[in-house]
Formats: sequence, structure tokens, C-alpha cells
Amino acid sequence: MAWVLKNKDVSTALTSASKPEQLEEIVGSLKFVSKITSEIEEKINKLTGTQPAPDTDYRTFSPGVPRR
Repeated sequence: MAWVLKNKDVSTALTSASKPEQLEEIVGSLKFVSKITSEIEEKINKLTGTQPAPDTDYRTFSPGVPRR
């Protein structure tokens, strides 16, 4: 959940819990959002394969500037 909240490509984080303990865990993850550095985020993106591909610059037909 901390990574989801830190992710600039995520506009809304949806969550649910069927037990109070799950909700406590989700809320507890908020304290880790500020600890996710760009290096940690890059490692997470590599592990999960979630780094967005840069759009194509159609003027030059080359990769555009990365969104993050």
C-alpha cells in the first residue's frame, strides 16, 4: 500500500478489509510512504515489472521522456 500511495501514476488507491487487523495493517503502511526513496522505488519497479514504458516521440520516432 505504501508503494501504491507513493506511485505518481496512481490517482486513487482502493482498499478493503474483512477483518480489523487488515485495516490496521493497511493504515500502518502509511508510515512507510516517506521512506520509499527513488532507489527503492526503482528496485520495486524492476521486481514487479511496473515501470511504465516511455511514450514514443512521434516527431523523432524515438522514446520520449519517461513519466517518472
